[in-house]
Amino acid sequence: MSINFETSDGTRLNVDTAGEGMPVVFLHGLCGDAGQTSEAFPTEPGYRRVTIEARGHGRSQSGGLDRLSIETFANDVAAYVGANLDVPVIIGGISMGGGDFASPFRKASRSRPRACPCPARLADGIGAGKYDPKCRSRPPFDPSAAASG
Repeated sequence: MSINFETSDGTRLNVDTAGEGMPVVFLHGLCGDAGQTSEAFPTEPGYRRVTIEARGHGRSQSGGLDRLSIETFANDVAAYVGANLDVPVIIGGISMGGGDFASPFRKASRSRPRACPCPARLADGIGAGKYDPKCRSRPPFDPSAAASG
């Protein structure tokens, strides 16, 4: 299911959700969209994938070109989470949607996410049992493990 979320500057972002249960904000990589996260997110019952498509990605509007940044993406996601989800929440993502995003999100969010799993290469880890060697200390994304922490 897709809905629009309007940011404080009037830019409409596409928010795509699938599944039922605990919401997991799972963000796409650069030049990706909700299709990317849909393919990568586990299908086990009990979790609802929430993908906020970044400005200029997928079906989201670009807004002002001067606002296209990781910081703006983090602020947009924090605004959506604050307005629509109970916190703390589980946050994960692929490439830009994870690694580049985690630090600015923590600054933008009024409360810390429940978990920010090693996001830099989540697409490699889900279903394949692999993960980026640079993240050896953290296993592939597992929403149930994040929910219990």
